[in-house]
Amino acid sequence: MRRARALLAEGRPDPIWLDLSNGSEDEDIWPALARELGVGAGAQNLAEAALSALPRNTPLLVLDCCEHVIDSVGRFIRDIRSIGVATPILATSRETLRIRDERVIRLAPLGFPGANEHLDFASAGAYGALELFIRRAGDMAGEYTLAETDVDAIRNIVRRLDGIPLAIELAVAHLSSFSPQDLDRLLQKDFDLVGLLPRDTPDRHQTLRNMIDWSYDRLEARDKTVLDQLSIFVGGADLDACLHVISGEGVSQNGVIEALARLVEKSLVIRECASGRALYRLLDTTRAHCLAKLRSRGEEDRVLSRLTRYLAALIRDQTSVEGHKQTVDRWFGPACPNLSNLRVAKAWAFGAGGNPALAVELAQYAAPLLMQLSLLSECESMARDALTDREKVDAPSEVWQALSAFLGAATLATKGPTDDAKAALEAGSSRAATPASARIAALAASGLYWLWMYRGEPLRALGCAEALRPQGDADLGEDDDLVADNYAAMAHQAMGRTAAAERELRDVVDRQARVSLGRFMRIGSHPGLMSQIFLMKTLWLQGRFRSAIDLYEHIRPGLRAPEHGLYRAWALNEALVPLYCAMEDYDAARAVIDELAVSAQSQSMQIRCVAGLAAEAALETKVSGRVRSDLPRLLGTLRRNHFHLLLPWLEGIHAEARLAEGDLDACRAILMDAISFCEANQNGWWLPELSSLMGQLETRSANDAMAAAWFEKSHCLSTSQGSLALAIRNLHRVKIWSDAPLALRKKADEWGHRLSEHYRDDGDPMFWVPKD
Repeated sequence: MRRARALLAEGRPDPIWLDLSNGSEDEDIWPALARELGVGAGAQNLAEAALSALPRNTPLLVLDCCEHVIDSVGRFIRDIRSIGVATPILATSRETLRIRDERVIRLAPLGFPGANEHLDFASAGAYGALELFIRRAGDMAGEYTLAETDVDAIRNIVRRLDGIPLAIELAVAHLSSFSPQDLDRLLQKDFDLVGLLPRDTPDRHQTLRNMIDWSYDRLEARDKTVLDQLSIFVGGADLDACLHVISGEGVSQNGVIEALARLVEKSLVIRECASGRALYRLLDTTRAHCLAKLRSRGEEDRVLSRLTRYLAALIRDQTSVEGHKQTVDRWFGPACPNLSNLRVAKAWAFGAGGNPALAVELAQYAAPLLMQLSLLSECESMARDALTDREKVDAPSEVWQALSAFLGAATLATKGPTDDAKAALEAGSSRAATPASARIAALAASGLYWLWMYRGEPLRALGCAEALRPQGDADLGEDDDLVADNYAAMAHQAMGRTAAAERELRDVVDRQARVSLGRFMRIGSHPGLMSQIFLMKTLWLQGRFRSAIDLYEHIRPGLRAPEHGLYRAWALNEALVPLYCAMEDYDAARAVIDELAVSAQSQSMQIRCVAGLAAEAALETKVSGRVRSDLPRLLGTLRRNHFHLLLPWLEGIHAEARLAEGDLDACRAILMDAISFCEANQNGWWLPELSSLMGQLETRSANDAMAAAWFEKSHCLSTSQGSLALAIRNLHRVKIWSDAPLALRKKADEWGHRLSEHYRDDGDPMFWVPKD
């Protein structure tokens, strides 16, 4: 078309333009050419007459809308070439002519920005679809004036219309009646763009529905069936999904393959390639049109049922995603089998017109997958909805046991170690006299391990870890011992056995645990990530701050993968925020808290949102030296939900600020409660710091003997644990106590000399070398 316009602009003879849109399937093209050239219908041989009338210097012959007369056009071009006419021919069509010397130029839709891409009015013109919309809106003199606030709505409109120029022209015509925001909302409800274009616009271009029907109505019945059923997929599908979901009811698998090939050829289906797979998808406008037809014939439920059965069987037969990044990427990818289509199947199966038995079947296989993909709120919803149907569905007891286990584990991650999460995990851990039930009980035991870790009771967690060890030849698998070692090492870190935990965690990371899908409460594609997060924590407690940061940078790309959302929250909340505060890099700590907020909100981890707010309030309290007003309330929320993971650290900051404010009684109450909880549950990792703060409190109370006792306790705890960073902080408090007893001063000098033999400067701002 640009070539034709260019020729006209150059003053060359006019191109000859044949509009074939109204032609019949077997219509001869020669009469149409003769009419365009003014040759009378009475000529004995219209082909010879048309050739005689065709100017020899004709620069271009345009054959427009050829798709429904494709065979006739092919014969016409072969005929005209066989008699030596060399005039260039431009044919527009949804499908190729498939003739010799044909050069195919596929016209892609106009470009448009991504849904989350930053956009303003000035930059919108860089995208063809937005530029056309804005230009056409500017041509509507006085009808509507676009403003900066319209840009997001315009972006949504052109994305919904797939960047198709005619669809955009139709949308712009509606600005005489609707704002861009109104039009965006209407299009979300499948509003048809009605005929507001000039009256001489062909009928097939007057509405969006007419535009699609122009091609749809000319399809064979089988091709229509395949096209309509393909609309059930969100985004698209690979060939295997198409064959399982579309075939049947009169369409064989070969029929589906042949129809897909024809529909791709006619440009009604878009074929793309990703990771060696062919993917088939419809433009959103075409999909909405075909889905409406499927619904109008009452066929949607049958196709959704096949989609649900296909996904359930696929997940059932799938190996673990751990160690299989390509499998993970497919689930997060753009085409079925993927998460978008799993959500469609789940919504239908559990919906009013769904199938409860099929819903439970899907849930029993999908819940472990969703857990492994770190889609915790979706795992929780899937398991909860399935358990709600327990009275309607006759399923083996092991199915309900497993669903209870995953409900508990997912609730643990989203809402914290609540009593509801505990009850669900305990229901899952009830062991019956079957191998399947024993496997599920072990799975629930791994969930209970994390519940006790969240609750700040690592000794009870250690008991769960030991219960996972193989008990004999008939037990669960050769990797159980490795998983138990991994869990035990993390529990030891929480108990304050820092040096031992480092050795154990490094061993576990080297062994790279891999377990089967659904076997334990495992998450993600990268074995050993969680162990490395705990290793980070041991490094900074040892004072190896830069080493901890280096380890984080090493695992950071993996943590940013979507399937590691829970691990990412652990790394940010439990390791990085305290680490940066210890390094007195408060800007870095704020950035981590901001990242945690986004991560927790995106995955509906409500308890992590509260923990992030508590960390933010604690950070500002630490920096200002005064308790931020919302800190006590946030700490109370964490306590009520039994979320004690970081409470010792948070309470330490709270107490220190109360001490700075001169509220000694409040400081004492906070510290004694925290110390009592940690001692009762052997949650020892922050106990040296809490003890040192008690020593600092007693110096303000002029109770020298008690202060010295607490400082000595802190030193003994921190050095026996290997938490040298905490030993240095305790030593610093003793050194700044101007009225410290002489005996304590002498001990502090000894502590300093001993620490200097082992402690090296690795980024600790309190690094200290004693003077001789």
